[in-house]
Amino acid sequence: MVTITNETVSHAIDYILQHIGEELSVEEVAAHCHFSKYHFSRMFKEQTGESVFDIYRMVDEKSGYMELDICLPVKS
Repeated sequence: MVTITNETVSHAIDYILQHIGEELSVEEVAAHCHFSKYHFSRMFKEQTGESVFDIYRMVDEKSGYMELDICLPVKS
């Protein structure tokens, strides 16, 4: 099973930031990161503790300013 890395999560968040104010679906973010919607959603939440939608909403509420308290595990 392929898991989402911290790099993939960062890439997804960057993509969300680039598309603030636009209609953006989980499918689009997942496709951008080369994952299926279902696998990406599950693994993203496992890594961040938040859903993709929650991240988008947090960023959108701050008008593009993002101050998220997300701790990603360090893999050695």
